Amino acid sequence: MIQLSLIIPVFNAQEYIVETLNSVLIGITEEVEVILVNDGSTDNSAELIKDNFPSQLNSGLFALLEQENSGVSIARNVGIERSKGKYIGFVDADDFLLPGYFSEVLKIISDYSVDIIEFGYKTFCHKVDLKIAGECFIHSNFGMLKREVVSNDIFAASTWYSWSRVIKGSFLKQFTFPQGVNFCEDMMLLTSLYPKSKYIYHINKALYGYRINEAGATLNVRSSYFTEMVGFYKKYLSCNSKYTDYLKLNIFYVMYRCAFESNIKLNIDNELYIDSKKLFFRLLFDKRIPLRKKLILGCPSIFRKFASLKEKLKARKEQ
Repeated sequence: MIQLSLIIPVFNAQEYIVETLNSVLIGITEEVEVILVNDGSTDNSAELIKDNFPSQLNSGLFALLEQENSGVSIARNVGIERSKGKYIGFVDADDFLLPGYFSEVLKIISDYSVDIIEFGYKTFCHKVDLKIAGECFIHSNFGMLKREVVSNDIFAASTWYSWSRVIKGSFLKQFTFPQGVNFCEDMMLLTSLYPKSKYIYHINKALYGYRINEAGATLNVRSSYFTEMVGFYKKYLSCNSKYTDYLKLNIFYVMYRCAFESNIKLNIDNELYIDSKKLFFRLLFDKRIPLRKKLILGCPSIFRKFASLKEKLKARKEQ
C-alpha cells in the first residue's frame, strides 16, 4: 500500500531537477510514489527526467504527468487527484529532501493518526550551505498536538509552506489550491485547512532544504498580487477569533510588501482601513507579534519611510 505520495510541480527546472530527484531517492521505499507534473516547461526538464530516471519511471516509483502551462496550483491539484497515498507531501523542483525525511515521516504515519504532519527545514542558496544552515520550524511546539491548542501559535508564526507538511490524503482532497493565484497560494489553502484539522504531529527535526532562488515568485512581487491579497483579507472581515486576527495581520503584512516592492501606494478602501486599525489595537500588546508587523499595521507610511532610509544607508555603505 502506498503510504506517501510526493507531488513535484515542474516548470523550467532543468538547472535543478536532477539534483532534486536524486535527493528524493535517498531513503525512498516502496511505500512511496513520486508524482511529477510537468507544467508546460519550455526547457529540457521533462527530457532530463526521462533520461536520468528511466528505471524509476518504468517501475512506477516516478510518474510523469504532462499539462499545458497552468500554474503551480493547478499542477498540485492534478497531482493530488492522481495520488494514491494515505498521506500527501509536496516538493518544489529546485529544493532538496534532507536525510531522514522518509524514515521520520513514515514512522509518524505508521504510529499515529493525524491530519497534518509538520517538520523543520533549512534554507540555502548553494547545496554546500545545507551543512552549516540552522534549523527552522513552523512553531515551537513538538510531538502530538491538538490543533486548537496550537492554532494561535501557528497562525501567528505564519509559516505557510506546503512542502513543510505532509497531509492526510482523504483530508486534503476536501480542499484545492486556488486556481489562477500565483502568490501565497500555500497560505490560502493551508489557512482554510488548519481550522478543520483535529490532530497535528510536529517533528523536531529539519527534513527539507529550501533553496532561496532569486528567480522565484516569492522574491519577484507583482502589483497584481496586491489585489489578490486584498480579496483574501476581505474574506475574513467579519471574523474576530484570535487566530483569524493573526491571519489578517499577516495578510496585511503581505499586502504592504506587495505595495512596497512594486512601488505602488498602499491604497485600501475605507472598510479594510477601519478593520486594520481595529486589528492594530487588538494586537498592540500581543507578545507573539514582532514590532515591525505592528508598525506596518498601524502606521505603514512611517514604516515605509524608515525602510527607504535603511535601504539608502545600505547602498551608501556598499559604494
